[in-house]
Amino acid sequence: ASAALYLRVDRTKADHEDQKAVIKRILQCQGHEEHVGVELLTENHRDARDLVIMKPVHLRLRMECADHPAGTTNKETISTESSLEISITLE
Repeated sequence: ASAALYLRVDRTKADHEDQKAVIKRILQCQGHEEHVGVELLTENHRDARDLVIMKPVHLRLRMECADHPAGTTNKETISTESSLEISITLE
């Protein structure tokens, strides 16, 4: 399944340099160009705790539930309307 994480900098990070470090970690900055992008982003927003960063994620879930409708074969996929809410903390 595909999902999107909406991430914010922890409210306890008051120092601007700490906020930049967290954003670099969230965005997984490797090269110089990516670091420049973070600099521009944090330059325009003095308090990075107000930013919401969206990050796409691919999930593979296996759910065991007895009340799910069965298909005619093992490989048939039965689509159902469902949603999950998952709380994630980046540490």
